[in-house]
Amino acid sequence: MKSILRAVSLQSGRIVPNAGIVLSSADNANSLGFQISLPAAGAQAFQLLLVGRADGKPIRQAIAEVPIANVIDFEMQVDAAGQGQVRFGTQVAPLRLGNLGLGKATVFCGSGQFRFENLEIVSP
Repeated sequence: MKSILRAVSLQSGRIVPNAGIVLSSADNANSLGFQISLPAAGAQAFQLLLVGRADGKPIRQAIAEVPIANVIDFEMQVDAAGQGQVRFGTQVAPLRLGNLGLGKATVFCGSGQFRFENLEIVSP
């Protein structure tokens, strides 16, 4: 899966602006993806998080901060056995999670308008 993510407009309120993509197994026991989230009202950078579940246990790890005005160029590759890599810009990290089997992809956003440009999801 690959795309360019861009924040178009952000709203204030009880729910912080956030967007992301998660790949998950059919039973939701194993999943992995990323989320950008504005940590506080008036913040000038999104927090970039790795999110998901490994054998039912939650994963939530901050990996970077991205200025609001920047676009996020990303690519995530995972095979059916749960092995792969994620790339944000020029940074690449290996991925290792449980068997995804025939899973699903979820794209989400809240409290704002985000654009996923050239979104491409290919099943192995």
